[in-house]
Amino acid sequence: MYIQPSLKLLIRVYGTALKNTKLGIFLGAGTSIDSNIPNFKNFAFNAFHEAFTSDEKFGQHISSRLKDYIDQQAKAAEPELNPEELFSIIKKYFRTDLNHRSIEWKKAWLHFCARELYRHNEALEKGNWRIRKEAYGENITLRSIISFCMALSDDFADTAISGFLDSSKFRHNTAWNPRLGGVLTTNYDDLFEATINHKFSRTKGTEYGARSVFEGRRHKNQIHLLEVQHIHGFLTHDVEYYCKTDKKELIDIIATETDFFKTFYESMSFSNYAGLRFFDQFHTLFIGCKMDDKNIRRFLYHLSETKHFKTAKFAIMRCNCRHRHRGKKIDTFTRDCLDDGNIFTEELLKTYGVRVIWICNYNQVPTVLQKVYESTGGNWKRVYEEMW
Repeated sequence: MYIQPSLKLLIRVYGTALKNTKLGIFLGAGTSIDSNIPNFKNFAFNAFHEAFTSDEKFGQHISSRLKDYIDQQAKAAEPELNPEELFSIIKKYFRTDLNHRSIEWKKAWLHFCARELYRHNEALEKGNWRIRKEAYGENITLRSIISFCMALSDDFADTAISGFLDSSKFRHNTAWNPRLGGVLTTNYDDLFEATINHKFSRTKGTEYGARSVFEGRRHKNQIHLLEVQHIHGFLTHDVEYYCKTDKKELIDIIATETDFFKTFYESMSFSNYAGLRFFDQFHTLFIGCKMDDKNIRRFLYHLSETKHFKTAKFAIMRCNCRHRHRGKKIDTFTRDCLDDGNIFTEELLKTYGVRVIWICNYNQVPTVLQKVYESTGGNWKRVYEEMW
């Protein structure tokens, strides 16, 4: 069986991550699609249409010609309009009867975004952060990533590691994979954390920023085992929270061009600090990312220019073989699956220090993670099949 050189290198890096630099996972929007979470394009166009039809004052600011153009773009496979540009228009004219600096307006704005983001997803429990099994049960990409973060004490020959896991509060149950350092996500949902919380009854943690998902105890002191950080637009599943809170400041959703400017072009912002620190501290595996995000590339370029590029970077990406095979589903990747566009993408990402692991479809993500997990003796069947 053909094993890609980039996958072989990832396996070697993972094998040394127990006592050296750990592996971090960067999650993109592709991890949420199978849970009926819309991509940014559909999110933006659906939100515009809803605002136009339900808000009379919004419609007064938008000409019918502009609406026709937006409708046309929504149907295009590759629209000329960027989603963040469209959100700039929505946010500008949303609820013009309220002061845009007021708490009332921000509550209404966040409630509107949350309602549009989850309105087609019946697997979410309304008014509660918890999600039903349907939201993750059929999402094998999400399940495999969470399984990859799991560990059982007998998966490790190192007695120090197995002893630590046995002494934690997860004794005889599940714990974190000690080869992993953290998870970073830019998604608009918190599906990764919410799934862990729902499936394994963890506490919810904070609403935004760094949070511990798995926790253990050593010498009666609580320690963080795996942290998840959001550096992008983020909405919890608790839609009603934003309407009830009395906080003077509410976390905004990063969707418009201006939001991106404020977030990523302030050198000391949380997103910049957390992103650069993550990429510099851990070997990184990108999953569900198209790798065309300019902010990600800026992080990678900055690290390479400042001579701090000591960590390896990998990206699991889908190739274009479905077009080459006339839509026929291919379950096994071969070198013949790559077209000229894939070759160009691979060479371009090499300039940023990223090695691509190609797959034909997202159903192959568990296979890739299984090869990596089992390379050090881990029992993939137990963490991926038996615990779900």
